[in-house]
Order: sequence, then C-alpha cells, then structure tokens
Amino acid sequence: MPDFDFEIFLPETHTDVAILRLSGSLDSYSLPALDKKIHQLIHDDNKSKFVVNCSKLKFISSPGMGLFLGSLGDMEKRGGRIVFSNVVQPEVHDAMSLLGFFDVFSFFDEEREAVRNLHRSL
Repeated sequence: MPDFDFEIFLPETHTDVAILRLSGSLDSYSLPALDKKIHQLIHDDNKSKFVVNCSKLKFISSPGMGLFLGSLGDMEKRGGRIVFSNVVQPEVHDAMSLLGFFDVFSFFDEEREAVRNLHRSL
C-alpha cells in the first residue's frame, strides 16, 4: 500500500487558516482520510482558507487533485480559498499543470508567503 501522511497546523494568528502538510503519495487509497479531515476543517472547525504544503508530496493522482477542486466551492461560499506552496517534485508539478491547477489556484514557493497572501488578497 502506498505511503501517505498529512499534518495539520492551525496558526494562532490566523484563526480561519489551516495548513495541510502532505507527504508521500496521495491517491485513491489514501484519499478518504484526507477527505474526512478537510470536511471536518471546513464544516466543524470553520476554516475557510487552506495552505497545502507539498514539500514532501511525491505523487498526486487525479482523484487527489479532485478533492481540492471539490473543496474549493465550499470554501469560496465561506469567503475563503485554497493556495499551494512548496510544489517541488516534478511529478506533482507536472500533474497539477496538466489538469490546469495553475489556472485555478495560486502557488507560492514558501508556506509563510502563502499564508500572508491569503490575508492580503481577501
């Protein structure tokens, strides 16, 4: 079974932000746990802005990317959005490019820069 893990960081200074730090391979096997957590963050914890840190993400499948596209609508209804940081693996970058992620989401080199941008632009 492919390896995948995620860590959630909730900054004290930005109570509407959740930082998702992904590692390993996000595919249809690993997707349900992250989907459940994202749903909880949006609906139970009232987080409307996500930074998805991909520095340790090795692979993302189409269903994995679909999770973020599907969550975007819920977040936009709450005045939020999703941004990505640290997309360093060529396989992840290429998959996101192929599916048009760079036309839909904002991307940043560093997590800190992504968090700052969420609050400047809204």
